[in-house]
Amino acid sequence: MKFDSFEIISNLLNDKEKRIIKLDHEIKEFVISNEMCYFLLANQSVISYQFYNSEDLQQISTPDTIASISCTSDKLYGSTSHKIYQLAPTAILIHEFPSHQRIKKISSGLEHTAVLTTNGDLFTFGCGLRGQLGHGDVRSYETPVLVEALAGIKIIDIACGGFHTAAVSSFGDVYSFGWNTNGQLGLRKAPQGTFKMQDVKCQQVFTLPQLIELEDEN
Repeated sequence: MKFDSFEIISNLLNDKEKRIIKLDHEIKEFVISNEMCYFLLANQSVISYQFYNSEDLQQISTPDTIASISCTSDKLYGSTSHKIYQLAPTAILIHEFPSHQRIKKISSGLEHTAVLTTNGDLFTFGCGLRGQLGHGDVRSYETPVLVEALAGIKIIDIACGGFHTAAVSSFGDVYSFGWNTNGQLGLRKAPQGTFKMQDVKCQQVFTLPQLIELEDEN
């Protein structure tokens, strides 16, 4: 299905009524943060819509032809075949991959971003305080860094939650890492009020990818 309009139903609107907004081109992708909605249109232009100020759509200046977008709570990112840009609040080139690494997908959580390449490598950057980058530490990284624990495993899909990341391999295995306070990694969660970095069976933060054991219901 193809769309060239979107409908706002929100108690943030003063009139608390539905509002349908028409765009000039078909919507290729859209991503949402707490306050903003961003659209990548079929003509490769990027449009923003602010929920708290719903008067106008704003076109975001892009330094290159953008193929995909993702957003954290306060930043918008765009990718080309080889480059990752921060598009908002300011336009900055974050990283350029070598020619043999083409970008397949980007996904963002509240404070971090994951990048999947066509050869199956996973890179992450941003805030890592909850282990959501998968590098075995709680550091933050300004540019994409290879998740070495998954090197040699072909990753075919990724998704970021608020403070965690999941990856699917070509064998159908699922790996997750990051914050596990509510069992969102598919692992046992720690008892209320505890924080055990050493207990791998029951902890709140996993800084390295964990293989999820999926039960076969059949």
